[in-house]
Amino acid sequence: MPAQSINEIQRTLASWYVAGIALTIIVTILWLYVLYLIIRWGVRDGMRDAQRDLREHRQPARNRAATTAHLPEMRAD
Repeated sequence: MPAQSINEIQRTLASWYVAGIALTIIVTILWLYVLYLIIRWGVRDGMRDAQRDLREHRQPARNRAATTAHLPEMRAD
């Protein structure tokens, strides 16, 4: 009878080991996917910012002057 209980314990420990490995692999895959999404969103936002800066830089000088004409004069007295 004790031999059966040792076999049952060994099977239980082996199943816990395999389940732990499987869970580790699943969590790692999910974490890498979330990391991929974060990096992708950051790159996309960076590209949008760069394109916006390029559009603002390409504006004609008169448009830039018109947009800054309403600013008050700033002087240190």
